[in-house]
Amino acid sequence: MPSVRYSLNRLNGAPFTSMNEEWVQGRIARLRPRKNTATMRRRDGSHPRANTDGPAASDQPSVPLPGQVGDLDYELALLAVADSAAASLAAGRTDARDPALLAAAIAEECGAGPAAVSLALLTRIALSPKLLVLPTERAIELQLGTLASLAGLTRVSLWSSALGRITRRFALGRGAGGAVEQAVVERRLGARRAPVSPAEDRLVSAMVLRVDTPVAVVVGYPAGRPGVPVEPFLSVACNALGLVLEREALLQRGSDGRATLVAAHERRLTRLAFDLHDGPLQEIAVMAADLHAARSRMEETLPPLGREQVVGSFDDLLERLRELDCGLREVAHSLETHGVIHHPLAEVLGREVAAFERKTGITVQLSVSGEVDELTDSQKIALLRVVQEGLTNIREHSDASLVTVTLDNVDSSTRLEIVDDGRGFDVESELVAAARRGRLGLVGASERISLLGGVFTITSAPGGETRLVVSLPRWQS
Repeated sequence: MPSVRYSLNRLNGAPFTSMNEEWVQGRIARLRPRKNTATMRRRDGSHPRANTDGPAASDQPSVPLPGQVGDLDYELALLAVADSAAASLAAGRTDARDPALLAAAIAEECGAGPAAVSLALLTRIALSPKLLVLPTERAIELQLGTLASLAGLTRVSLWSSALGRITRRFALGRGAGGAVEQAVVERRLGARRAPVSPAEDRLVSAMVLRVDTPVAVVVGYPAGRPGVPVEPFLSVACNALGLVLEREALLQRGSDGRATLVAAHERRLTRLAFDLHDGPLQEIAVMAADLHAARSRMEETLPPLGREQVVGSFDDLLERLRELDCGLREVAHSLETHGVIHHPLAEVLGREVAAFERKTGITVQLSVSGEVDELTDSQKIALLRVVQEGLTNIREHSDASLVTVTLDNVDSSTRLEIVDDGRGFDVESELVAAARRGRLGLVGASERISLLGGVFTITSAPGGETRLVVSLPRWQS
């Protein structure tokens, strides 16, 4: 049997700190029994004081059973172990089968019943925020995998029920087929009255509730370990899955409302881009043609004395008009959302960065990691707008020589960071002054991120670097 330390090291991928080593090697492995031992039993069912010829009761390690008031050292140690296990599962450093090895090792070190330790460990791992905040499908996978591992289930599945429709959402392991599981689910939800078949009778199930209403059913196929009741394990898992599904519903409701607002905003921007193209840009083209014609007439009719000066003035006007046309076309192009929706986000950001470098000569280091193309269209557009506004402000105000743009999409959030080595500024006063001048670029970008439930921050100081950070929650499961 592997030692506790071995199992924990496997879960963490690195040795524990000295504090955790003390908890694992000392507090768990050499626990003192509680003063009240009336309800305590060893793994073989004997009482710790039954054998008076053996070691003193004070030397017998014990673990409180679930539902009893336990030793504080044990509780603290178990919390540390479970938190580390949950962190390793969430980070993908280990799989859901390893907690069973961990529970067996703890039970051996403590002289406790493996089922009691497994249930205590499941309770703490399943309700860990590190697992609950993961994308829904990943959270469901880890919850069911941990349940199967610690409860000894060869197969486990989650079935959802909405508007009378029952569908299998996730399944892992081997065992009963989908038809048998669905029959169990229907019976659990009161939609099946036929006699219970022998195949159904071998399965266990429990309902997942939201607001006291059944929304899903967990079905498991026990491995047949004698003396191990599976129902308490299912109850713990269903409580955790209820929180996962509640979070999914809240995020979906919030995302639907915010997506509607963002979509309306994007439609206005798209309309503005079309209006710029069909209105002011066409007028500029006509004006440029008129100026070219006037310049030609002046060149033909004016006497040599003063002709060069007048023609030069026309050339200056034409050049300024050309710059205005280019600027407006860039604005119109930046307002279009088709490109960011239908092309990889990394590619779109790469084009923005390349155009910025050509125009300014400022070096930009772009880094994109994670599954950024899994973001919603609204999130992609919002991140692009932030990058555009950030680079515009750097070009106009920073005197920077180096800019880094980092976009990272992790399990629970997406983080964008733009840093420049320019001259910096006082954030509050500059943003207020920009708003008074009608320059609402960064303010508008901040509002856009807020609509998506994200956080937008700028930190800077005169003479130092400027750092713009955006964090967006994951909407899609």
